[in-house]
This record gives sequence, C-alpha cells and structure tokens, in this order.
Amino acid sequence: MSMRFFAISLFLVELIWPVAGFSEDILNPNKAQQYNFARALYQTGQFDASAAEWLRYMIFFADDSNSGRRYLLSSLYLSQNSQAAELWLADNKKNDPGYDYELAFFRYQKKKFHAAWQLLEAASSNLMKTDKSTLYPEQKFISDFAALRFWSVFYAAGIDLAEKNIPGQVDQKRVRQLLKQLKMAEATTSLWGGAASAFIPGLGQMIHGRTSDGFVSLLAVALTGTLTWLAYRHNEKELFLSMGLLSAALYSANIYGGYLAPYRSAQRQQNHLRTALSELIPLQPAFLMSR
Repeated sequence: MSMRFFAISLFLVELIWPVAGFSEDILNPNKAQQYNFARALYQTGQFDASAAEWLRYMIFFADDSNSGRRYLLSSLYLSQNSQAAELWLADNKKNDPGYDYELAFFRYQKKKFHAAWQLLEAASSNLMKTDKSTLYPEQKFISDFAALRFWSVFYAAGIDLAEKNIPGQVDQKRVRQLLKQLKMAEATTSLWGGAASAFIPGLGQMIHGRTSDGFVSLLAVALTGTLTWLAYRHNEKELFLSMGLLSAALYSANIYGGYLAPYRSAQRQQNHLRTALSELIPLQPAFLMSR
C-alpha cells in the first residue's frame, strides 16, 4: 500500500513540476518577449488574442502601460469588439481627460457622434483643471480635445452648433467661411434638371457639371431613337419593339439622371469642403488605426 502511495505521489510530482515551472513563466513573463509576442499577434491580424496579450502586458508592466493601452484599444477596434473596448475604458477611467478623449474618439470612429459629444461635454469641466493629459504629455492636448468635440458636434447636431464649437487655435474666419459654403451646398434634387434632360437628353447633367454623363445620355438616346425609327421605316416589327423599349428606358434614365444631377454635384462639393475643413481642424488618433 505504501509503495503504491509513493508511486502515485512520485507520478503527481513529475506531472506537476513542469507545469509549476511553466506557471512561473506565465506569472513572471519577460517584458521584451511579451511585447514582441503581443505585437506579432497584432501584426498578423489575430486581434482578439492580441488584445488579451496586451492586457496581460499592461498588468505586469504598468510602467509602460501607455504603449500597451494603445495597442489594446487598436486590437479591440480592429476586431470590431466595440462593446469590450467601451467597457474597458469605462472601468479603467481615471481623473484624467485623456481617458475621456480615448473613449470619445472610439465612439466617434464607430459613428456614435452624439455619444462622443455628450462624453466630451461632460469631460470639459475636468479639462479646465489641467492644460494637458498625463496620457498625452507630448501633444497639445487641449487643441486635440477641441477638434474632436468640433467634429462630434458637426455630425451629431449640424453646422449651426458646430460653428459655436470652433477650436480657438485655428483660422476662425476661414472655418466659418467653409461652414457657410457647406450650409449653402445642401444636397438636393431638382425638377429643373429633369425637365432640361427631358427637353434635350443630357442637358440637365451638363448644366450641373456632369458633362461626360450628359454626353453619354445624349448619345445613347439619339442612337437608340435613330435605330427605332429605321426599324419602323423598314417594317421590322420585332426590332422596332425591342429598340423602342430600350430607347424609352434610356430616355427615362436620362430624365432621372438630370433630376439627380444637382444632388450629386452638391455631394461632390460638400466632400471637397469637408476635406478642406479637416485640413484646418485635423483629428489626432487616440490609438493605432491600422497595422
């Protein structure tokens, strides 16, 4: 009986000893190895596993948690695990506007503009107490914070309210000019464009700067109309019917294209104005946006 007990004990020791040694490595990881392993998972697109390893890195190496936190947020962002990222940021939030900035930026990237705006408004009082965040000592944090608030308000509440939240460090006159142009360039459709294309195919598109589209419409309607007329003259009933239907369809599409031309033209102008605005008020990412 004692021999059997000794044999079982020896077997358990042999079984547990390597595991115990391995668990010591788990509990005391090498910093460089842990960093490189977590980054390798991130760079190969294994974002869920990468997030777990970066969280482990932050736990063991709190002195270098800033780098780990950015990788963690980026891993959660790229893995589409937005709920986990928001919960982590909310649970680890400290009395530092940098954490509000990160969470608001994450919500902004997920197009939760109103939620980002609300968070930044609530954090404004905390921002007044300091001119920078301990998380971002190298950045002009107030201007970054104000830029994110401007764009959140812009998409959540519109141009009028965004005009009241223009950051103080930018060219105020130029920004107001661009906002005014954006307000005027509202994307709308026009019955006049459709009527012009009904009168002369392609005219509605050409009037609103879509010259190539208008020319193609004119050519297509003219060609199918001519073929329809020739089929009628030569008593080609089947060809007349098919070409007539095609001509009617192209003519209707031409009218609809003329009707939408102002909308597409306004959209193009708005995109150009928003690009110019983003150059004046750039957003600073709170975490890595890509591999």
